[in-house]
Amino acid sequence: MEQLSEVVDQWYEGEVTFWSGRTLLCQLSYSPLVPEGLVKVADGDLTRVLTVYDIESFSFYNHDTYTDHTYYSLPLINNRPMFVELLYEDCFYAILGSRSIVAEITNYVPGPGGAMSRSYEYVNMSYAHAYQANAASVTKFIMDYRWFLVDVENHQAHDFNLNALDDQRKELRKFVRANKLQFDTLEDYIAVVQKYEDLTMRSCKDLP
Repeated sequence: MEQLSEVVDQWYEGEVTFWSGRTLLCQLSYSPLVPEGLVKVADGDLTRVLTVYDIESFSFYNHDTYTDHTYYSLPLINNRPMFVELLYEDCFYAILGSRSIVAEITNYVPGPGGAMSRSYEYVNMSYAHAYQANAASVTKFIMDYRWFLVDVENHQAHDFNLNALDDQRKELRKFVRANKLQFDTLEDYIAVVQKYEDLTMRSCKDLP
């Protein structure tokens, strides 16, 4: 939890855009303690907590990694809004990412011959207090990442997997195996999108 707390409590100079259109330059911190995300804003000596229903977007610059970050409130899962970061975009596709802290519950169950088996249950931090560690169960808090692929033209979003690019899925599987992609970095996802565009002969250069 100490390492996760460091992530949650990082503050940046940034900008918040409210649904009313008003913008605010401020000190902000993004918190993934709930699935949809929260934004903490320093307001004098007070800290305001804002949700996806308050904010249309927010952005900040991370001086440690020299990177810009922009998040949007979008209804990607069951039409409920959540904060997602724009990680990549070209004229056809965009890649969005979300992150939240979850409780990983490992249950140890005696198996045949005295062997032990385990199962994993992911529980949102909001309900983590309901789980008590005991001799047969271990709770560990981890950062959970989720990736989305957005069709820019049709405004359709999917969980990023090869099923979302079904017409070239067979060729993409060959590409993934040949390049040993593990889908644990943004570069892997970008490589798949660009390969798909090559296979379907799409090029932003061809657009007027």
